[in-house]
Amino acid sequence: MDMIAPGDRNRAALAFRNVLEIGSPEQKTREYLALRRDGSTFPVSIYSSPVVRDGRIVGVRGIIVDITDRVQAEAKIRESEQNYRILFENATEGILIAQGDRLVHVNPALIKILGYPEDILTSKPFTDFIHPEDREKVMSRHLRRMRGEIPPTGYTFRVISGDGEERWVWINSTQIQWSESPASLSFLTDVTEQKKAEQELISATREYTHLLNQIQDIYYRSDVQGRLIKASKSWASLLGYDDLTECIGRNIADDFYFNPSDRKSLLEELSLNGKVTEYEVILKKKDGTPVVVETSSHLYYDDEGNILGVEGTFRDITERKEQESILQTELNLGLALQKVRGLHDTLETSLKAAIEVSGMDSGGIYLVDRETGAVNLITSINLGDAFAKSVSHYPPTSDTARIIREGIPLFIPCGDLEGSFRTPEADEEGILSIAVIPITSGGKSIACLNVSSHKNMDIPENRRVALETIATQIGAAVERIMIEETLAESEERYRNVVEDQTEFISRFLPDGTHVFVNDAYCRYFGFTREEIFGHRFKPVIAEEDRERVRQFFESLTEENPVGTIEHRIVMPDGSIRWQRWSDRAIFDEKGTLIEYQSVGRDITDFRGTLELLHEKEDWYLGLSQVSPDLIFMVDREDRVVYVNSAAAAMFGKEPGEIIGHGRKSLFPQEIAEKQEYAISQVLSTGERFRSEGQMHVGGSPRWFDHLLYPVRDRKGDVLWAFGISRDITEQKMTEEELRRKSDELDSRNRILTTLLETVPIGIFMVEAPSGRPIVANREATRLLGRGVLPDATEENLAEVYEAFKAGTCKKYPTDEMPIVRGMRGEVSHVDDMIVVRPDNTRAHLEVFGTPIVDRHGNVAASLVSFFDITERKRAEMSMKEINKKIALLSSITRHDVANQVTVLRGLVQIAMENEKDGDIAGLLAKIDQAGATIARQIEFTRTYQEIGVHEPAWFSLAAILDKMQPIGISLISTCTDVEIYADPMIEKVFLNLFDNSMRHGGHVTAVSVRCEQNSDHLAIIYEDDGIGIPEDRKGKIFERGFGDHTGLGLFLSREILGITGISISETGVHGRGARFELHVPAGAFRNVSCSLPDGQEFNGDRVE
Repeated sequence: MDMIAPGDRNRAALAFRNVLEIGSPEQKTREYLALRRDGSTFPVSIYSSPVVRDGRIVGVRGIIVDITDRVQAEAKIRESEQNYRILFENATEGILIAQGDRLVHVNPALIKILGYPEDILTSKPFTDFIHPEDREKVMSRHLRRMRGEIPPTGYTFRVISGDGEERWVWINSTQIQWSESPASLSFLTDVTEQKKAEQELISATREYTHLLNQIQDIYYRSDVQGRLIKASKSWASLLGYDDLTECIGRNIADDFYFNPSDRKSLLEELSLNGKVTEYEVILKKKDGTPVVVETSSHLYYDDEGNILGVEGTFRDITERKEQESILQTELNLGLALQKVRGLHDTLETSLKAAIEVSGMDSGGIYLVDRETGAVNLITSINLGDAFAKSVSHYPPTSDTARIIREGIPLFIPCGDLEGSFRTPEADEEGILSIAVIPITSGGKSIACLNVSSHKNMDIPENRRVALETIATQIGAAVERIMIEETLAESEERYRNVVEDQTEFISRFLPDGTHVFVNDAYCRYFGFTREEIFGHRFKPVIAEEDRERVRQFFESLTEENPVGTIEHRIVMPDGSIRWQRWSDRAIFDEKGTLIEYQSVGRDITDFRGTLELLHEKEDWYLGLSQVSPDLIFMVDREDRVVYVNSAAAAMFGKEPGEIIGHGRKSLFPQEIAEKQEYAISQVLSTGERFRSEGQMHVGGSPRWFDHLLYPVRDRKGDVLWAFGISRDITEQKMTEEELRRKSDELDSRNRILTTLLETVPIGIFMVEAPSGRPIVANREATRLLGRGVLPDATEENLAEVYEAFKAGTCKKYPTDEMPIVRGMRGEVSHVDDMIVVRPDNTRAHLEVFGTPIVDRHGNVAASLVSFFDITERKRAEMSMKEINKKIALLSSITRHDVANQVTVLRGLVQIAMENEKDGDIAGLLAKIDQAGATIARQIEFTRTYQEIGVHEPAWFSLAAILDKMQPIGISLISTCTDVEIYADPMIEKVFLNLFDNSMRHGGHVTAVSVRCEQNSDHLAIIYEDDGIGIPEDRKGKIFERGFGDHTGLGLFLSREILGITGISISETGVHGRGARFELHVPAGAFRNVSCSLPDGQEFNGDRVE
C-alpha cells in the first residue's frame, strides 16, 4: 500500500481486503493516486483479481496502468468544451451546423440575422430561408462538401429574413463530423450595409468621375499648403503634361504659376472676399511657356469652419485674348489706312499688321502689273537682301504668278515647301513656313500678301481668317489709292484740257445745225470743222438714254434755261462712251428759242471709277448686313448714322426706320443712360470701351458683350462711335450651368465624403494605372493605421501599408492584392491579409476588390472594401483546436481500449495456464484470438486517425514512391514531374496498395506506376504482376470490413482520396495482376516541369 497516496490508501486497502476475504475478483477498474519516489503523485488505474491455490485464496494479482495522459486530456477537453460553448453563444457572427437539408445547430447571432426562432430554423429545410435565385448555388456547394469535394469555402448570397427583407450575407464553410456523420460548419456575416455602401460608392464615384471629365473648364482643389490634391484631367491637357499624376501633390505657385507671386495676390483676394470671379492669371506649361486663364475660385472649409484650401475652375482664355488682339490689330490697321495716303506707306503699314496677326516674323507685298501680269515685290520686312532680291520679280508665266492669279490662299507649314517656294535662296535664308494670300478686286488678283517664318510653325485657323481679312483691307486700300491716283490724273488731264480749251464746246440751232465747235470737239468725234459747221450733226445717243435726253432739252425754258445731263453715246467705232453736258438755251426778246450753247466732257473713266466705288461700298454694307452681331454708329449729336439688319431686327424695324433718329428713343431710360455714358467716354477720350450687360428689348432679356470704337476723320478727330454688340446669352447660360454643376458637384462631394467617413467598413481607392492612393475613409485609416500615403504606388503598396500574407512573415504578393487586381479589371476577394499598424497592433482583414471604369469602359480606379475578421479567424482556429482535441480524445480512448485489451488477453493467458478443461481452454483461445483482432484494428485506426485533420497540400508522386521501394520487388514509375493536391495521408494510400500486393498478390515481382492525362482528369495507374482480384470481389474490396486482414485499408484509402475529389477503382483482369486507377480532377494536379501557377491544371501536356 505504500505506493498508493495516503488519501487513497484506505479505499485501496478495503478493495484488496474484499478480494482476499470474499474471494471474488473486482468487477471494475478502480482509479487512485500513486506515489513516485520523489513524493509526487500521478493517477493510475488498477485491475485486481485473487490468486487461488488448491481452492483457497493465497494472494492478489493486479494490473496497474498510468492514466496521467488520459486525465490531463479529459481536463483539457472539458476546458475546450466550455470555451467552445462560450464562443458559440457569444459570437457576433452567425454559426450553424447543417446536415442534409436541415440546420441541426444554430447560435443566437444566426437567429438574429435570419429573424426566425430556433425551432423554425431547425425544423424546415434551410433553403426556405435563402433567396430563390441563390438556393441552387448554396445547396450545390453544400452537397459537394458532404460528398467530400472541395467547393469554394467563402462567398456571398442573399437570405430572406423573418420580416421579408432581403439581406446579403458572407458564408465561410468547412466539413466536420457531427454525430458520426458528415456535416457543414458555417460562419455567416451580415454584409447588407457593406453591399449597399459599395454600390452607392461605385455609382457616386462613376458619376463624379464622369462629371469631372465632362467639364470643359479645369476643376482643381489645393490644400492649405498650396499643393494640388485634386483636378480634372483637363488640367494636364492644358499645361502639357502626359498624365494628371505628374501634377498631383505639387506646389501650385512654384510649379504651375508663371509668376509665383501672382498666387500670393490671388490668395490675398480670396482672404479678403472669400472668392474671386473671372480673375485673370498666367499659368506655366510643362515646357515653361505661359498660358493666360481666368479663374473663379473660393475657399473651402471643414465641418468646424477651418480653411482646408482653395478650389475652383480655370478657363483658358488664350484664344479669346488672341482674338481680341487680332481684332484690335485689324481695327488699328483700318484706322491707319484712313490716314495713310501713299501706296508704299499703305503697304508697309499693312504688312506690319499682317506679320503681327500671323505670328510669323517676316514677309512682303507684291503688286500685279495689270498690263503684263508680272508680279513685283513692293515692300518687305525682315528678309535678307539676297533673298529679297531673288524673290523681287516673278514673270507672268511663273508658278508663283499662276498661284496668285488663281486667287486661292496657300498656307505651307514646315517641311512642305516645294516647287518655286523651295529654292537655295530660301534654304539659305532659313524660311521654314510661308503663307501666300492673293489680294483680289473685281474678281481679279491685283496684289499678293506673303508672310513667312524662320521658325518651325504653322498658322492656326483663326489667324488664317485674320490674314485673309487684312488682305481684303489691303485690296480696298490699294483700289482706293489707285482710284485716287486715276482721279488725280483725270483731273490733271481735264485741267490741261480746260487750260488748252480742250473741253467740248459747241453752239447749234434748234434744228441741230452747228454754228461753232472747238478743236477738242472735232478731235473727239473725228471730224474737221468744215465737216461740222453748217451741218446738222447729232451724235448717236444710246437707245436707252434717248428719251431722257429729249425730255432734258424740253425742260430748258426761259425760267430754267441751264441744265446738266450725263448720257451715253455710240462712237463711230461702235464703242460706248459717257459724256457730261452743261447746256444753256438762248431765247430772243419774244421768248423764242434761237440757239443752244453746250460745254461737255468725256466721263467714261470717272463713271467706271464711281461704279467701282459703289461696288466696294455695297460689299462692305453687305458684310455688315449679314453679320449676326449688332453693328451701329452714333454721331456726336447722339443720332444713329448707321445700323445693320441684325440690330434693326431686334427692334422689329428696318434699318431705314432707325437711321437718323435719336438713340435714346430706341431704348428704355435705364439702358439708354448706361449707353450714353459709354458713348461719351469713347467720343471724349478716343479710347475703346467694353462692357457686358442685359438688354430687354421686344422680347426676353438677353446678355450682350458691347464693344465701342472711335471713328476718326483725316485729322484724327473723333467723329462717331462705332459699336458692335455680340449676343453672349448662350455663353452666360453655359457659365451659369457650369457654376450650378460646380455647386452640385460640391454638394455631392460633401455627401460622398460624409458617406465615406460614416460607413463602418474600410473603403480604400487608388488611381489606375499608377496605384496612387486617392481615397481612404475614416474606418480604412483606423484599420490600416494609415491614411492616403502620397508615396505609395502599385509596386510598393504592400510595403508602405505593411500588408503580410497570413501565416507567413512575407509581404503580401502584389499581383494577388485585390486593389492591384482591380486595376487590371478583375473582381476579387481574399481573407488572408494581415496588416501591421504603426503601433505594432495587427488586424486580420477580409478584402473585396472591384474595378471602377469610366464611360469608355477603361479602368479609372480600383476600389477595395474591407473589415476586421480577427475575431472570426480566432473562432476558426478555436474550432481547429477543438478538432485536434477530439482527435486527441480518440487517441486516448484508443489507448485505454488497447490497455483493456492487453489486460483481457493477460487474464486469458493466465486462465489458459490454469485451466485444464479442454473445452474451456478452446473458448479462452478464441477469446484471445478476438482480442488480438481488436488490437490489430485499434493499431490500424491509430495509423489513420489523422484523416481530414490537416489541410490538403501538394505532394510529389515521385517523392512518395521513392519511400515505397519494397525489398525483392521491382518498382517502375513514370510520374517523375507530377504533383497532386491531396490529404497529407496520401502516402498511406500507396503504402496500403503495396501492402495488399505483397500480402494478397501471390508471387508479386514487379509493380509499375504511370500517369496519363485525359481531357478532364489525370489517371494514376497502379499495376502489379500478381494473381489479381476475382471479379466477384472487385465491387466489395472498398467496403468497410471486407477483406482478410482488418477490412479497413482500401475503405480508408478511398476516404483519404475523396477529401480532394480523387476517385479510385480496380480495373485489372484476374490472373494478370491487380490494376488500380486513381482519377485526379482538373485543378488538383500539376506538372512541376511547366511554369504554371499553383492550382492550375496541365495545358494539354501528356505526362510520361
